[in-house]
Amino acid sequence: MCYAKRMTRADTIAQIAANVEKLNDEQLEGLAAFTTTLVQPSVYSTLSSADKVALDAALDRLDRGEGIPGDEVFTRLDARIAAAKARA
Repeated sequence: MCYAKRMTRADTIAQIAANVEKLNDEQLEGLAAFTTTLVQPSVYSTLSSADKVALDAALDRLDRGEGIPGDEVFTRLDARIAAAKARA
């Protein structure tokens, strides 16, 4: 739902509380799991500075179209897996 103006924190909490009462048990458990992930550190935030620089550079390369198409990656992986199984 979009609002014409930004809600205050109190209004947002009240809206959430009102909607929580309408959820069934499965939805409520899903909401609990989702909100737990929101307060955890992101994977990116746990990376070292060097890893963040490397990841950002890799994403920049992908944005420029310098990546390998997914189909090709999976074909290569399948070939490696088949070769490893053949050696075993």
